[in-house]
Amino acid sequence: MNTSFYNSTISASSQEYLIRITEPGYYFADAFLFANLSGTASVAKDIYTVSAGGPGTLIGTLTFDASATTPAVLAINNHQELYIIDRYTPGASSAIDGHFNGFTQAVPGPSPLIGTGAAIGFCRKLRRRVKGG
Repeated sequence: MNTSFYNSTISASSQEYLIRITEPGYYFADAFLFANLSGTASVAKDIYTVSAGGPGTLIGTLTFDASATTPAVLAINNHQELYIIDRYTPGASSAIDGHFNGFTQAVPGPSPLIGTGAAIGFCRKLRRRVKGG
């Protein structure tokens, strides 16, 4: 998601939205926030669990201001739904030109174990053939 503003007179604003992964077994791994800011402007992202279609328990907050040089990152584990509140806080003679949100997803943990189990089983069968048993 990319949101852009460029106006030194813009007032504080916020945006709320719900994001969801519908594929069973997949979940959000982390979130990041980056912005092109000037002056004393800042952006923040509050990440919540979902409760009755609205914000539930706060998982964490990402903040980014003009002095930051790398994206803010927050680990999110085992959630398929998130309620997000993005906030923009202007400052005197400041602006925002690009607000970048990112979310990554992860696959469930047992999948690599299934592959490991299959490899061990194959090795055992191969060893029996080599030994002649």
